[in-house]
Amino acid sequence: MPIVSRNVVKTDYLNIPATDNTLDATLDRWLAIAQNEIEDMCNQPIVQASKTILVSGTTDRLLWLGYTVPMTLTSVSSRDAYTDAFTAITGTASVVSVDGVAHLATTEDWRAAQYQIVATLGYSTVPSVIQICAAELVMEMYYASAFSPSGSRFGVSAISESAGGTSFSKTITSARARIAPRLRPYTMVTI
Repeated sequence: MPIVSRNVVKTDYLNIPATDNTLDATLDRWLAIAQNEIEDMCNQPIVQASKTILVSGTTDRLLWLGYTVPMTLTSVSSRDAYTDAFTAITGTASVVSVDGVAHLATTEDWRAAQYQIVATLGYSTVPSVIQICAAELVMEMYYASAFSPSGSRFGVSAISESAGGTSFSKTITSARARIAPRLRPYTMVTI
């Protein structure tokens, strides 16, 4: 599942008819780039995906994970030394949200050297703010490409940043600065 559908980007942002499929493969690549950029900025999966997480043990009652996206626990295993094999924990583990940040709770302590957590992270339905940010990134890549018409949908002529034209890296960098504040609530919390 992409972060935002190709047809939404085509019809709502690029004014390309849904029946025009000449740029579909290119738009799919740009959607993948946009998803990677947003997940990189948020430092966590946005679209639901299975992930294996390694975390060091602690003496706290809760094992801090830092994810702010929905999380469904599949399994938790531990090892007492980094050279040991992982074994399933004997206590029941569950995901607990503390101020919107994922932690693991269990009936035993988190004192092992390392824990291996397998979980599904991300949204089954991506929030509209994130979808809009992804569509804006694709729109920026489109207008910086050779596929763009001579003017934008706002009637303003395209402006190149250098004699060679606007590069995607400059386009994505400038777009990242604009969308970063809107993605802050969806960013992994680090200490």
